[in-house]
Amino acid sequence: MVYFQESSVNESTLLASYKVAYRVAKAEKPHTIAENLILPAALDMVEIMVSEQEANKLRKIPLSDNTISRRINDMAKDIQEQVVEKLKNSQHFALQFDESTDVSDCAQFVVFVRFEADDSITEKILFCKALPANTTDQLYDTFLESTCDYDIDWKKCIAICSDGAKALAGKNSGLIAKLKSIIPNISWTHCFLHRQALAAKVVPSDLNDVLKEVIKIVNSIKGKALQTRLFRFVYEDMGSLHRNLLYHTEVRWLSKGKVLTRVPELTAELLMFLQDAKSAFGS
Repeated sequence: MVYFQESSVNESTLLASYKVAYRVAKAEKPHTIAENLILPAALDMVEIMVSEQEANKLRKIPLSDNTISRRINDMAKDIQEQVVEKLKNSQHFALQFDESTDVSDCAQFVVFVRFEADDSITEKILFCKALPANTTDQLYDTFLESTCDYDIDWKKCIAICSDGAKALAGKNSGLIAKLKSIIPNISWTHCFLHRQALAAKVVPSDLNDVLKEVIKIVNSIKGKALQTRLFRFVYEDMGSLHRNLLYHTEVRWLSKGKVLTRVPELTAELLMFLQDAKSAFGS
C-alpha cells in the first residue's frame, strides 16, 4: 500500500513539473523563472491560503532550469512524433519551405507540412534548423539529416511551396531540384505572399516617398520604448479610436495599406506629440 502511494505522489510531481514547463515554454520565459519565481510564489500562496504542511509538498516538484529544459525538449519530441505519425497515415501531403535570417543574423531553415488528418487539412512545423554555413549548400543536407529518422514515404509528397530564391528554386543547384531525386512527383508553387511582396515593390515614386516618410515617423516612435510610452499617454488623454501605431512589414505587403490608413486616423495625436517632442517631423 505504501508503494502505490509513493508512486502516485511521484506521478503527481512529475505531471506538475511538465505543466509548469509547458507554461514557461508557452510564455517564452527563461527556464530559471520556474525555480526562482513560480515555485516561491506558489509556496507563499498555498502557505497563506491552505497550510504550511501542504505548501511543503510543492517543494518536491523538480523545477530547476535543467529540468525545465529537459521537460520542454521531451514535449517537443513527443509533438514531433505525433506529427510524423499522422503524416505517415495521410495519403498525400505538401511541404512549404522558408529560409530567412532572424534578429541575431542566424539563418533559419523552416519546413512546414500540410496534410489531411481527422477529416480536415492540418498544417504543422516539420522541423526548424539553424544553418551554420552557406545556405545554398546546406539546405539539402539539413533536410536529409532532419528527416532521416522519420521513415516517411516521400512519394506521397505532391507539392512544394517556397519563395523564388536561388537557394530554393534554382534550376540546377536549388533545393527543390535536388529533392526531385527522392520526391519525384512534386510540383513547385511560388509562394503568393512573396510574389505579392515583389509586385508591391514597384510603387509610383510620389506614393513611395509618402510611404517612406510615414514609415520613418512610425519607426521614430515605436522604435523607442520611451517614445512609445509617451505617445500612449497622448492618445489615452485624447480618447483616440486606436491604441497604437502599426509597423510596416516588407514581406506582408498588405501592411503597407494598413500603415497608411492608421497614420491619418491618428493625425491630431501624432502632430501634437511630434510638436511637443520638437521632432523634425512635427514641422
